[in-house]
Amino acid sequence: MNRDANNCTDTKIEYERCCSGEHTSKDVAQGVVTCYCPNPPTGYTYTIVSVPCEEQDYGGGNGDGSTGTGLPNDEEPTNNEEEPVDNFEEDLTLPVIKNPTPPTPCDELKRNSDDTTFKIKMDSLNNNISGNKEKAFGIYNGNHTNPTYPNPTCGTIKDGTSQHTYPFPYHTSMKAIAHNHLEDSIHNHIGTFSPEDITALGDIIEKSIQYNSPIKKEEYTYYLTCKEGNYAIKITDINKLQVFTLVYK
Repeated sequence: MNRDANNCTDTKIEYERCCSGEHTSKDVAQGVVTCYCPNPPTGYTYTIVSVPCEEQDYGGGNGDGSTGTGLPNDEEPTNNEEEPVDNFEEDLTLPVIKNPTPPTPCDELKRNSDDTTFKIKMDSLNNNISGNKEKAFGIYNGNHTNPTYPNPTCGTIKDGTSQHTYPFPYHTSMKAIAHNHLEDSIHNHIGTFSPEDITALGDIIEKSIQYNSPIKKEEYTYYLTCKEGNYAIKITDINKLQVFTLVYK
């Protein structure tokens, strides 16, 4: 892909480094290294900076430096052209494309809620709260796929279990998940987000950092529909979410 670096900027994650400059906060948090500085960095402390496009690698990767979809190796999708919207996850066989313009959290909520397909699928989740299996669908920013899709693009509704949401494979264009809680009292579901819902959002953000996803912090959302109402949760402090996820798990 050719880009004019003089007229183009992109974003890059720069992780906090220790006093020697040898270790990053990501290395320390993952246990890759042991840092003996008096105050080693903790957690995934990082900043997002603007850089010329020529400094960026626009191909997705599997974390090993190779070009790919940005998915883990065992989650490589297969191509399926029969349902290009519902099963669009199966078409994501090319690298992601980065977009440097961040949305606002309110922009994102409105963008999703105004989408016709999103509304239809949310209605379907709500109509199934009296069932015996949780249902859910993934929500993706199709601007970061090649071929491109609309933003948002909603994946296929998947069945989970009576207690857990379907475990969606991660992709670097994933920005949200919508799911329901069952109303039957035997399932002991609550009318708001469970701790597992919050840690699931944390897992998405954690993988987005690991795979250098172009999705912005403002885009990440976890949706819930249940008999008590419809909810959406967004995160303003990723570091605190990571701490919660580590403590809860």
